[in-house]
Amino acid sequence: MGHRQRGTLRLAIVLFSLLILAYAIALIGWRGGYGLVVAVCLIAAVSWVADGYKQPGPIGRARQIRTKRLTLRRAVLGDVPAMHAILSDAETLRYWDSPPHQSIEQTETWIAHLLDADDDNSDEFIVLRDGEVIGWLGAKHYPWITYMFARHVWDQGYATEALSAFTGYMFERGLNLQCAVTDAANARSLALLHRLGFEEYQRGPLTHEALGVEIESVSLVLYPPGGGPVANQPAL
Repeated sequence: MGHRQRGTLRLAIVLFSLLILAYAIALIGWRGGYGLVVAVCLIAAVSWVADGYKQPGPIGRARQIRTKRLTLRRAVLGDVPAMHAILSDAETLRYWDSPPHQSIEQTETWIAHLLDADDDNSDEFIVLRDGEVIGWLGAKHYPWITYMFARHVWDQGYATEALSAFTGYMFERGLNLQCAVTDAANARSLALLHRLGFEEYQRGPLTHEALGVEIESVSLVLYPPGGGPVANQPAL
């Protein structure tokens, strides 16, 4: 049972108990020592509510996240072949900041970096569909998130499903905003981020490290639910 489910059950029990106590007061009045006993019980019940019925605080790092169709889990060395197929595909890496991998050793090094990442400043997952590795996503440096999915699963809603779960998880971890940057020409990525609720806050020239050319970058930000539009938020 989750934190919110337990809290809801606890509140229901407390409210029922308070109704019983109120009924007892109506029956016995404040005669003798009964009134004092009932008052002490009421104070204890209210204190219990204040102590126990709280919104859960930030959660720790999850080993995995499950959605309707996907599993997001931590990288393992066995992911090298599947991720190499993705990282060596030129079309998949068309807008990426580094060229496609030319050797399996490059992907081994890439996975090693995931395994050795700083837990205090990053949070990354491999994405699986029915046990098949189809992508990777995460925050390499808070609060910036990024993602990559195999070309054969594009346009099937997997990226939206995975990123939606991940951004929700990161807000539960306590982040007060999440950011992403993409090439203005990457219409598919921009559409994905807008579906997730990201809002553009900046455009500007950026040198594409892999191609050595200047592109127009788009920076976007996502605030927690109820955080309001970008215009009402403090500057990044």
